[in-house]
Amino acid sequence: EWYYTHGGSEQGPLGTSELKRLIGFGQIVSDDHVWTDGMANWQRVRDVPELARQLSAPGAPQPATPPRVKVNSSNRLR
Repeated sequence: EWYYTHGGSEQGPLGTSELKRLIGFGQIVSDDHVWTDGMANWQRVRDVPELARQLSAPGAPQPATPPRVKVNSSNRLR
């Protein structure tokens, strides 16, 4: 069973699959903290390899890609 913090409040317990699902949907983010039996301290999601993989899992929200700008002589910085 896992516990996590989000928005300043402690949540849980959750099973591993449910926690991973919430991470995959972006409801738990990389800076949120998690804890389970066997951990000495709370850790950020991004610092727990088993969970960090979910941050870039298919179906996880991806950051927006900035638009590409074609550089030519009329818009080149001088």
